[in-house]
Amino acid sequence: FQRRLPLSGSRIMLATQQLRLRNLIQITAGRVRCQAGSQIYFTLHLSSMAAPFYTSEKITLDSGQEIARWEDIRSATIPKSAARCVCVRIWEHTKDAADCIIVFWGVYFSGLVQIGDTNTVHENTLIFRMHGGCFTAAENVIECVDRKNVNDLSNDVFKYRYLCRKLPPSDVSCSYNIFKLLQLQQKQRQLKNRRENSKEVVDRISVKSPACLNLSLIANSALFQAPPRTGMGRQLTRLLNQQPERPAPEVILRAQKLRQSIEVAKFRVRLLAAERDRARTHVRQLEGELGRVCDTNIETESWLMSMYRKLSRERDTFLQLKVACAAHNDTYDTARTQLTKRRQHLLRELSDIYDVRQHDGGFYTINGISLPDSESFTDTIPALSVSVALGYAAHAVQMCSVILNIPLRNSIKLDGSRTRIVDSIKVLADTDRIFPLYCRIMPPPDVTQYAVFLLNQNIAQLQFQLGITKRDLRTTLANLMQLTKNATLDVYSGKHSLELPTQSHSNYGSSVEINVPISRNFSSNNDVPKGHRISRSMDNYRDENVFRDFKNHFISDPVLYKK
Repeated sequence: FQRRLPLSGSRIMLATQQLRLRNLIQITAGRVRCQAGSQIYFTLHLSSMAAPFYTSEKITLDSGQEIARWEDIRSATIPKSAARCVCVRIWEHTKDAADCIIVFWGVYFSGLVQIGDTNTVHENTLIFRMHGGCFTAAENVIECVDRKNVNDLSNDVFKYRYLCRKLPPSDVSCSYNIFKLLQLQQKQRQLKNRRENSKEVVDRISVKSPACLNLSLIANSALFQAPPRTGMGRQLTRLLNQQPERPAPEVILRAQKLRQSIEVAKFRVRLLAAERDRARTHVRQLEGELGRVCDTNIETESWLMSMYRKLSRERDTFLQLKVACAAHNDTYDTARTQLTKRRQHLLRELSDIYDVRQHDGGFYTINGISLPDSESFTDTIPALSVSVALGYAAHAVQMCSVILNIPLRNSIKLDGSRTRIVDSIKVLADTDRIFPLYCRIMPPPDVTQYAVFLLNQNIAQLQFQLGITKRDLRTTLANLMQLTKNATLDVYSGKHSLELPTQSHSNYGSSVEINVPISRNFSSNNDVPKGHRISRSMDNYRDENVFRDFKNHFISDPVLYKK
């Protein structure tokens, strides 16, 4: 229901039009004087001593604002109220003090005048917005000096009411005619007569209803009282006396209570019957569920029996496989033992081929050729014998790797006295990974010493795989002799020879990790031109000039150089 109506400037107010509280839509206050920063709100009362039946929201007036506007009045009692007057109180709310009244008006709506401009009012003036326009008191308008000469004003501040006004037929809408009013009055009379006729039926129902039955109602009701008998002659009196008398009110009350008990019992019987039917339906559902569960149990039992038979067959098969596996394990142990013995035999034969011996001076020879430790190279040893001994040692290490099926950390490229070794671990260019295991002058250059260091790493790797504790990485022939002659393979532990990896030879992976910085940024100002790769051949480079900077990277390594 939209209470606000569009305000039209051409609307005409008649003097017979009545204003009530239900017509009130909004209240505004013009030029209210209050403290700065305070909030104001209003309350509506039916009288000056009555409690408020509506309280508006609190608003704060901005600087320079002359009209205080609250929201439309939303109350469930106002649209139905026919009150002709109301009391309005405007309160000032501050945080530090109690609320105080700044404006109090007692208003009869019939005494208000309609205005067109809401700004032409005095201070603390209330403006009531109702159906038809805005209304206020006449003496609170600025142009109105005295209420007696209000009718003498010739301006348009007020909206006057008219007793009679002639208007064009197009501006006037038709109302009810006489015939429609007569039909409406007739309908109202019919409703009134029907309400009076139904009152007697309501009394009978209330009397005979068990919930409303009581002795006081029966005693006072005219339905249970005998009509007064007047003198009608003896014959009529005798006939009237022969009619059965009406029962006493107590009997009727007991009968109604008994009927009430019977109805309650019938209701209980119906409830119990419904509960019985529900229980029977539930029992039938449970019986059906029981039958389905029994069928499921039978199927499950059959499946369990079939699975039990299958398990028995699988168990027998497993026992047979277990016996076969035990036979295979015996065969495997025999083959493993034979393989271990064969490896030991091959290592002994390898030691016979590459005979490594220790002499009285503490030096070692391989096939009669002396090879000092990696830090004991001197000018007295021929460079060619060192190259041959390194080729023998590299070939022996390669054969040990093949016999033991262990991939070397650094792969070896066999070429007799010009054998080379590849460093596949360090981050280097592909062309700079190959190092020569030979030299042409003594002491050998740094690249040859680094190649010997890589060969010693391979020997240490094989010793670690066989469980041999290495003492010194620099003694090449001593470690090789310990690997070929003194190594003992455990036949039953399977720790080294029986669980060796079966993959093919690889250039990667080792159990020995020795971090040695490498730099292949060689420089030579005399023999090697710029932009050309250094050759690894013994015939086309000079050791003392080409690898001058290479030694600076290994001078701090404790394995290669000792201060």
